[in-house]
Amino acid sequence: MDNFSKIIGYEKEKEELKRTADMLKNSEKYLKHGVIIPNALLLYGAPGTGKTVMAKAMITDSGLPYFACKKDSPNGEFVSDIKKIFNEAIENAPSIVFLDDMDKFAEDNLDVNCNKEEFAVIQACLEDVKGKGVFVLATANDIDNLPQSLMRSGRFGRKMKIGTPNREDSERIIKRYLNGVICENDIDESTLALILCGKSCATIECIINEARILAEYDNSDIITKRHMVHGIMRVTENLV
Repeated sequence: MDNFSKIIGYEKEKEELKRTADMLKNSEKYLKHGVIIPNALLLYGAPGTGKTVMAKAMITDSGLPYFACKKDSPNGEFVSDIKKIFNEAIENAPSIVFLDDMDKFAEDNLDVNCNKEEFAVIQACLEDVKGKGVFVLATANDIDNLPQSLMRSGRFGRKMKIGTPNREDSERIIKRYLNGVICENDIDESTLALILCGKSCATIECIINEARILAEYDNSDIITKRHMVHGIMRVTENLV
C-alpha cells in the first residue's frame, strides 16, 4: 500500500515528498549522476494541516531508520537530547533525524528565539552531519519563530508550505469522515465543503465528531442540520 494513501489531497506536496524519499532510498543512483542529495527539509504551515502525518509517510517510504526529537524535557536536558539524537543518526546512517514542531523547541521566550541554544545546537548538528548520510526532516507551525541563519541554503533552505485543503479536497476529507454515517437529506459533503473550505483537516474532523457526539446524546440515528451547526460552532467559535 502507498504510504501516502491515507492522506487526502495535497497531490503536489505528496509527489515532492515521494521524490525526496526516493532520493534517500536510492541515493547511489542519484550520486552516480552527480546529484547532490539535499540534507534537510522543513514542512511548515498552520496547525492541523497534517505536516507530521506527511513527514512520517515520507520517512516510512524511504525505508531508513529514523530518530525523532520533540520537546518533552527541560531546556538543559533537551539540548543534550538533540545532540544525542544526531549522534545516534550518524552511527546508524543512512538515517533520518525528525524534528517535530521545531518552532516550539524554545517557545518559552519567542521574542529572542534567534539566540536560543536549542537552535544553535541544531545548526551545529546540521553542519556536523553533512556528508555522513543523515537527512534532517522537520515540521514547524510558524517559521517566523525560527532564526534566519537556520533557514538559509545548506541548512533548512529547502522548505515546503503545507496549506489548508482546497474545496475539492475538503469535500473528499468530509466524505471520508462521514463514511458510514447517516445524515439528514440536506447535509452532504459538497454543501459542507462550501462552508468548511479553508479549515484544516484536523478542524474538519473535530467538527464532524462534535456533531456525532450530540447526535448520540440525542439518541438520534442520523446527524441533523442542528447537530452539524453545533459541531461547527463548538469547534470554530469554541461555544459550548
